[in-house]
Amino acid sequence: MPRRWTHAALVLIAVLVTAHLIHRGWALWGNDPPPLNITPPPLVDGAMQSMQSIPGGVFTMGRAGHGPGAQRVELAPFQMDATEVTNRQFAEFVQTTGYVTVAEQRQWSLVFDRPTGRWRKMAGADWRHPGGPDSTIVGRDALPVVHVSWHDASAFAAWAEKSLPTEAQFEFAARGGVHDRDYPWGQDVAQSTKFANTWQGAFPDADQELDGASGLAAVGEYSPNPFGLYDIVGNVREWCAAPTAARSEPGLRGGSWVSTAEGGTLFVWARQTAPAKFTDNRTGFRCVKKGEFGMTNDEGLMTKE
Repeated sequence: MPRRWTHAALVLIAVLVTAHLIHRGWALWGNDPPPLNITPPPLVDGAMQSMQSIPGGVFTMGRAGHGPGAQRVELAPFQMDATEVTNRQFAEFVQTTGYVTVAEQRQWSLVFDRPTGRWRKMAGADWRHPGGPDSTIVGRDALPVVHVSWHDASAFAAWAEKSLPTEAQFEFAARGGVHDRDYPWGQDVAQSTKFANTWQGAFPDADQELDGASGLAAVGEYSPNPFGLYDIVGNVREWCAAPTAARSEPGLRGGSWVSTAEGGTLFVWARQTAPAKFTDNRTGFRCVKKGEFGMTNDEGLMTKE
């Protein structure tokens, strides 16, 4: 090999090693890398048609004193849907496969009743009829699909050759590369109206609708986080991959359109759980794929060769 080629190769290797050490230094010493400047994908007919690449890395998952507490987790790169799965996307899945959801099979689901502020078991409520048997999704293609169980979400993900995100992947993505925040946009919950569809005001008395939405909103209506992900909190809370512990219920992340600042479900580290067959009109999902680089196990964690 000519000497000039050897020199060029050594310079390239030095640059790559330095970049790797800087990244590891951010992760291991607790100094967060600056937010990534990622251009969100375009909206097509009111709905997102792409995934965003999430770089992976080491971060502190959870929060001390809350739920399972805090733990250091290393994730391989992965891709995540820019938005929640929409009615149009789910309809394509059903039309192609003939799939029948859990709510359709048992012929009921839970619907939020605004006058009473309670969740009602409503016959005939399902993903095609989100408000009950007399409602429809006609003209609501770009809204997130709801009344889907963990089983339904998993079936869609398998059909799409994707998977549901692990809770670690969801939280890492929600943080957007900035790990010292309670919300994807920062620490001030008052800014939520720019980034999320949530409940403003005393729950359940009245939603002030300061974010411009009454109930569900179309995907992509609010500003994305630094990773280009829309509605990563608010709108619908989202199913995550089932935990490995026996008899544990799947996790739900992100809060929803009925979440308030006081309720605590909008924090990037907040989690809920529900039975795998649970359905209501505040629960949906989005999917992930493994990244092009890096070996991962089923939890999305880095593995050793």
